[in-house]
Amino acid sequence: MTLSRRMTGFGVLFLATAVLLIAVSRSSLLQGAPGLLGKAIALDLLVTLPALYLAAIWRSRIPRFTVVPVFVAMLVLGHFIVPEAGRGVIEAARNYVLPAVELGAFAFIVFRIRGAMARVGRVGYPDYLDSAREASRELAPGRVADLLAGELAALHYAFSLGRNAPEPADGEQHFSYHLRSASVAIFVAIAFVALVETVAVHLLAHIWVGNWAWILTGISLYSLLFIIAHARATPRRPILAAADGLTVRYGLLGDARVPWSAIAGVEQGEQVLEKDKQRWDLGFGAQLNVRLLLSEELEGQGPYGIRRRYRELRFFADEPGQVAEAIARYREVAGLESSPS
Repeated sequence: MTLSRRMTGFGVLFLATAVLLIAVSRSSLLQGAPGLLGKAIALDLLVTLPALYLAAIWRSRIPRFTVVPVFVAMLVLGHFIVPEAGRGVIEAARNYVLPAVELGAFAFIVFRIRGAMARVGRVGYPDYLDSAREASRELAPGRVADLLAGELAALHYAFSLGRNAPEPADGEQHFSYHLRSASVAIFVAIAFVALVETVAVHLLAHIWVGNWAWILTGISLYSLLFIIAHARATPRRPILAAADGLTVRYGLLGDARVPWSAIAGVEQGEQVLEKDKQRWDLGFGAQLNVRLLLSEELEGQGPYGIRRRYRELRFFADEPGQVAEAIARYREVAGLESSPS
């Protein structure tokens, strides 16, 4: 039996079991022994269905820790369909099992990520976000890995003690973009205002919506953490010129990898341009002082792995002349025209 058929079979069995449990919970069968049947439904929801899900994904690329949200979903479903006589199992699972499951899943993810990042680091990925992306792909596919890497990078840059960018490897060159730009100062100011507003909004929201105010406060605090992480990542994630191309970074808000062969033109100086869907501005538009014209469409990554396609790239560099010189030098080494037209 192929893997896809096996997953389909378990998926059908999973859905059929879920539908059967819902049907039984609404039928007259519960009148004879509501306590016994109620507990049986709760156990099937919390044990049998997650076990079927695990069996379906066991040999697939889907991470096994995704059984945790399935368990949580079954717990929520149990609150709606399990009769009152069987609610004790649901309440016990919510109060005792769920915290243990969440803590165990978090510890598992952290352990696997640390191990994977240690292996990745030994083969030459000094940038933390790049390392987190490579390591996360050992645990999860595609976009899920990018989301996980984004979360890890935000926590790392927000709370880690280091401030300096890694030293460039042999054959590489780094370019800063924070020393002569106001972007870091702007984000620090935004973070300060956000902190003040978070307190004020929480106090007002608590009056209007009660405990729901904590949800708004949590969103505000997470936004604040990301702003701080981006500001701290900016000096530690420089623009990188290497043998395979130019990697333009902008804190945690975007990475653009441009092969030398794709660069058709380089322009320096701040420019006021009309909006163009094919142009990607990595930074504040009024300050961008390097413009790359490309011979092909490329794809970059925004925060949390959001994809962005572009035919033109603008960014800020503290020394735009050095960036242009490096582009010409690396292109010449690669056997290309040193000065793209």
